[in-house]
Amino acid sequence: MESIDDNEELEFTDAAFDTLGFSLGEKQNAYKITAAIMHLVIKTLRLKQRKLQNLADKAIYFNSSRICETHSCLITSRGR
Repeated sequence: MESIDDNEELEFTDAAFDTLGFSLGEKQNAYKITAAIMHLVIKTLRLKQRKLQNLADKAIYFNSSRICETHSCLITSRGR
């Protein structure tokens, strides 16, 4: 988001960890866990997006095939 300053947020988070008494290692582990979760979320969203695109492609091809079949025209399979 444009309105969020990531560096400022990191400084606030780091200061909060210090206030709570986290050691440097504990803070680093928290950041690593957060990064891993963000990575997994992005991978999951990309996979879902690919699956949805694949379903949409199949639906378009199926519907095109049905229309052409109904109107006696020929379509190419595009590798399917």
